[in-house]
Amino acid sequence: GTPRRDCSCRGTAGYVHVSCLIDMAGKKSDAIDLSKWNEHMTLGVSVGGTEINPWRECITCRQVYTGTTLKQLANAMEEKYDNDDAHVFWRNATYDMLLGALAGDTPARLEVLKKRYELCKSQYQKEVLAGRDRSAISCTRDLVNCITNLAAGMMALPSLPPKEVVVALLDEAERYAEQRRPRDGGHLCATVLRQRAQVEMKSGNDTKALQLLTKAIAIFETNEPQYKQTQNGFMDFWELSDMLILNGEVVEGYDLKEEMLMIGERVLGRDHPLMLKRRRELKEGLDRMGEGLTFGRAFRNADDEDRTIATGFCYTGQRANICGVAKDQGGYRAYTEEKDGSWTQSFIPFPAICLDEGTQIEVFDKKSEWYGKRGVIIGAKVAEDDPRNFDKLRHLVLFGKSTQPMTLAPELTVVIDE
Repeated sequence: GTPRRDCSCRGTAGYVHVSCLIDMAGKKSDAIDLSKWNEHMTLGVSVGGTEINPWRECITCRQVYTGTTLKQLANAMEEKYDNDDAHVFWRNATYDMLLGALAGDTPARLEVLKKRYELCKSQYQKEVLAGRDRSAISCTRDLVNCITNLAAGMMALPSLPPKEVVVALLDEAERYAEQRRPRDGGHLCATVLRQRAQVEMKSGNDTKALQLLTKAIAIFETNEPQYKQTQNGFMDFWELSDMLILNGEVVEGYDLKEEMLMIGERVLGRDHPLMLKRRRELKEGLDRMGEGLTFGRAFRNADDEDRTIATGFCYTGQRANICGVAKDQGGYRAYTEEKDGSWTQSFIPFPAICLDEGTQIEVFDKKSEWYGKRGVIIGAKVAEDDPRNFDKLRHLVLFGKSTQPMTLAPELTVVIDE
């Protein structure tokens, strides 16, 4: 066949015949000792394993094959293992290869998933008939993942299937997942919950979707405390940030995106394709929001008119309970105290508020040497000749043992509501 160069080292070192790669992959896969393998281990250095998957990864540069090479290797792998009951591990891996090779072709991927579903179900039934404890049947994980992926694929079709069809699939997956709960701490059940969240979101039930994904992530984190540091965790939390925004929790959603980018760039590197893509998405989102989002971050729960999130006094000398920031109007939403002790809903223009001592703040002005630092307000300085001119107001903020006079503009600081 035509020589290919579909991996990193082939791009500089030369070409290789795919037939040679297929022959080599077959021999090297036969040499791998699978007797030590279990369901918690991963084959392939590109997915966190310690040993190269010769069907998927180049033994020289250790990176995944791409393009036509990957597709031809996947087809050869299917031809070799499809009906081979003696090599169940490689037969299962075949379907992962095919799914990767068919990325972007949803109908073809669905056909592969349907075939794998029947295979996994057959394996499961064989183990049940053999009298094995259902909580110990290892292929249950593959079966549940296959069903959830099948549901996800159906939801990705241009013409969505009836919701009840997808829900019925996920009900089946949950029944299998529950059998593994004693051994996996509910991990598979969380996988199903995550997919149910996608179904609800596609159906327009944003609140329900957020609840389901939040519950799924809580289970993942219980089983794996460092889940947020993993690539799957990154994807789930990024999805969570999108759902927060859809539910009107815009500030919290974009804050979570920034947090996850910091984690992802630290773990995967700033130049990782996924990080570059998500950084671009975040910038586009922030550009669409404009400066309103920046001002919205000045105070948490900015839309909650009934909750006081900061206190102080305004330029009139009245006590003020701040409820939020109205950037478009150029001021704060607040309640001010009248002489008779009653409180009146008010609007206080920027920057005419002096926050009380003890108010905790965090600086997010990247130009400031105190960027990212938390401090506490211990006082304020005003112009002696014009004490009501709050344009000249400087809050005294204690950072550790250092006191700094600062202008607390809404776009520069966050009031910490604890």
